[in-house]
Amino acid sequence: MPTLGELADAVRVRVVNDDEALLLGALHKQVLLRAGTDPDPERPKHVRAFASAWHPRAADLPAWVAEHDGQHVGMALLRRTMLPHLPGAAPRLLVLSALGPGTGAGEEAVCLALVRQVVGWARQRGADRVEVADDVALPGPVLDAVRASVRQVRSVSLPTQP
Repeated sequence: MPTLGELADAVRVRVVNDDEALLLGALHKQVLLRAGTDPDPERPKHVRAFASAWHPRAADLPAWVAEHDGQHVGMALLRRTMLPHLPGAAPRLLVLSALGPGTGAGEEAVCLALVRQVVGWARQRGADRVEVADDVALPGPVLDAVRASVRQVRSVSLPTQP
């Protein structure tokens, strides 16, 4: 039986180019639908709106797509740090999702392949870690495989209205 790492090795992960904004928008809509949120039930517009918002900021919001057997099976989106050497200035993983069962690659393997790419990208740019957004859930075996540090984080929200 293959290990999680071997299964992840069978998943191809590549950077999404800025001319693939519509693909990224479509994958993001799939992520939302899979989470039980339909971003535009009345008039489909999420794909184009996402693509239009992401395209001019593609350099600051790098994205990856996972592929297996000719299918898109996952995506990841990261926010780059603009000002280094500030507390909390590590790149932040905003979206990471395997896009469903039946793809031939297990969900954990897809997540691990994406995490490896994101971490490798950050390491090449001198980052010592990648922070994960609170709403990004990574499977336990993936966290173990990449030796993640999991800690409780205090969250403070400052209101803008009285």
